[in-house]
Amino acid sequence: MNKLLILLILTLTLTGCNNFLEVTPEQHAQIVEYSAGLLLKYDRFYESNLTAITLLAPKPEVIEKPEVGPEPDEEGLENGGRPEIIDNTVPDMPRDLTELIGVNGLEFRYSGVLVTNRYPEEVVPGESYFGIDASPGLNLLVVKFDVINISSEDIFLNMNEYDLRVGIGYNGGSFSSVLYTMLLYDLAFFKDVIPAGGTVELSSLREADIADSGEIHSVELFIRSHKGDFSFNF
Repeated sequence: MNKLLILLILTLTLTGCNNFLEVTPEQHAQIVEYSAGLLLKYDRFYESNLTAITLLAPKPEVIEKPEVGPEPDEEGLENGGRPEIIDNTVPDMPRDLTELIGVNGLEFRYSGVLVTNRYPEEVVPGESYFGIDASPGLNLLVVKFDVINISSEDIFLNMNEYDLRVGIGYNGGSFSSVLYTMLLYDLAFFKDVIPAGGTVELSSLREADIADSGEIHSVELFIRSHKGDFSFNF
């Protein structure tokens, strides 16, 4: 818009507008402000003071409430007076191999330890195909268990299903992994039928220093299985 025309409109507004258009003092001031704004809107130092004539209804004020937990009842308990139930029970730990293996009708009983240079000491045809010799300067420490079928039916036992990792300690010393053997009656790999009322002897073997294994006071069996890690003292 031509600046001269704007000045002319501004002059008429300030002098003679009230003759044909009645405005309030507030409206008059806003007209003046608007006219001046057309002239000065490119002036970066100018800040408009024009306010809207029609006022919008104010938006309701939203007050955010802080998040709080449930209010305690008279006894100081939450959840409507019902105390929170926390399960602190620990699953029963197996006390022995019988509970760890968990085959109904079978009992595992520790039957002793043997220190020898060769196991089995005698190869019995049909019962053992070969024997195991200890490394030079060492003995074999053989931990033996009787597995008893106390039921009235034959029970098939497959120890491979339990994926046992066995370690043996003695006289309070550290554990050592057992030897992996092909013995038919290896504790970790036995697979056969135990007849009703019958007993089989299973064993686990490790090597031990001759000087230390001459006299065995105590034996500790460490077993890692899919159920967890367990140790048993004998």
